[in-house]
Amino acid sequence: MLKQKFRRGNLVRIADDLGESMSHFTNGCNAIIIGTYSQLHGGFDIDSYQIMFPETGDTCAWYNEWQLTLIDDGGEYLIERALENKLKHNAYIILTQTNFESLSDYEINTLFTLINHKIDFNNLGTIFKDWKIFYPKFMHIKKSKSINEAKSMFTSEELTIFDIESVFEVYHMNDIPSKNIDYILSKLDEPDLTTESVLCLFNLIGYRCRGYLDHGEFYAISADWTELYPVFIQIKRATTFEEATNLEFLPIYLKFNISPSDVERVFNAFHKGG
Repeated sequence: MLKQKFRRGNLVRIADDLGESMSHFTNGCNAIIIGTYSQLHGGFDIDSYQIMFPETGDTCAWYNEWQLTLIDDGGEYLIERALENKLKHNAYIILTQTNFESLSDYEINTLFTLINHKIDFNNLGTIFKDWKIFYPKFMHIKKSKSINEAKSMFTSEELTIFDIESVFEVYHMNDIPSKNIDYILSKLDEPDLTTESVLCLFNLIGYRCRGYLDHGEFYAISADWTELYPVFIQIKRATTFEEATNLEFLPIYLKFNISPSDVERVFNAFHKGG
């Protein structure tokens, strides 16, 4: 009986050259094995693998056995750590939105999971009722300069329940290079930006990628970025605000509900004019 080469939790290296048919897949990086096609969907295919990226917790399928090289036996702890990174990454995008008070149930659920608030996620009424209570608490953590200041709004009993440290940590992830505007500008001429950088630009221009924020659909980011990328390039290369608001992009502005003030905000950030 044939045995699969890799096991769940194994740390592997994805080959640099995946072949022409998979040239659009992520390559040349580390990944964690989730399982074979056979394990996840049945059948007899034990050569095709779904993997998870350690930094973001995002998954991708299907990589062929020959495209992967074992680095370490790893274990379930690698998957748990990657999912923690995914939670913090998603929470960061939510916490730094300009319209933070009005969130979807998916976004609120993400924040409640981060702070370890137990709730019946199937009861929308309870979710939004609790959010009214927790919103000022999250805002307090955001404005706090230290973890002790962040904890000052919570009772001693709440401090034993809620994970204030995780929320404070996520709020202060601004020093990560891929979320820094200067760093992003230096890489903008290369359309293959990191997910963090793309979502940072979406947030800057006031666009909420609903497919991703509400449903966790990673492909929605790529699809929207393909359409919005020329807009950001135009703003970067423009020497005046009027030049940045090129009417050629009006259909895109309308589709993504982008206003002149949104464009101006990006222009000022790119050109240090605001």
